[in-house]
Amino acid sequence: MPSLVKKWQSIQKELDEEEKSSSSDEDREQLNKKSIEEWKQQQLMTGKASKNANFEALPEDWRQRLKKRKVTNST
Repeated sequence: MPSLVKKWQSIQKELDEEEKSSSSDEDREQLNKKSIEEWKQQQLMTGKASKNANFEALPEDWRQRLKKRKVTNST
């Protein structure tokens, strides 16, 4: 667990430094989009996307999905 915290802190430090070096909001926005796309590609390549809720296709009615989840959790 401590190694994960250290890893997160180093990544956060890098992001903070990159953010400070960016001079405008547009630069930061582009950087954020780029990092999201990199993360998305990494998730897809490693297979972690199959277990990640961010990659699930949403049904037409999210309320139905919520009801199903409550039913399966109660049994």
